[in-house]
Amino acid sequence: MQLFCYDPDAGRYIHLTNTSPLDRIKKAVNRGYNVLATSSSFWKARFLDMSGSPITT
Repeated sequence: MQLFCYDPDAGRYIHLTNTSPLDRIKKAVNRGYNVLATSSSFWKARFLDMSGSPITT
């Protein structure tokens, strides 16, 4: 499973390899993280392509 989270500082979704960036990204206590998880290489590539992020493995 791979995690992706919207980073408002970067203005795009980022690939999370650990959860430490969530403390910085999480701004409001009453909202979610905007986190997506997938184990599908198809959806990973599609999601990163749509968000303009580089595809990493």
